[in-house]
Amino acid sequence: MTKEQNFFIDIIKLMTVDAVLLIQAPSLEFQPVIDLMKETEFEYYKSIYLNDANKKVLIDATISDDIQDFVHSLEIRENKRLLFEGFDRMEYGEISNQFSLPQGFIEKYIEAKMCLISTTW
Repeated sequence: MTKEQNFFIDIIKLMTVDAVLLIQAPSLEFQPVIDLMKETEFEYYKSIYLNDANKKVLIDATISDDIQDFVHSLEIRENKRLLFEGFDRMEYGEISNQFSLPQGFIEKYIEAKMCLISTTW
């Protein structure tokens, strides 16, 4: 797997159930993921509620169909609080400073500067 696939999967695994993933991926054509998407108040974003079943669909689709390659931008929120932002095919992102991150995540993504820890949220 690519580092972007691993990053996307690890982010999905870190997120709590009931968080909402807001995704901008207009050229995504993978039907199982499209079926999860709901309209939002934002013109360019679709939403996916992260429960265990939806997380599994996203992870499986990342492994089999590289769906992260279609992501222009992504936000994950819980109760309207921003938890994560990802950009440009999940090449990099920023995560909330409220997370208690596992050491493996820090070594793999924070130290490699693929993911920053927000200083403001």
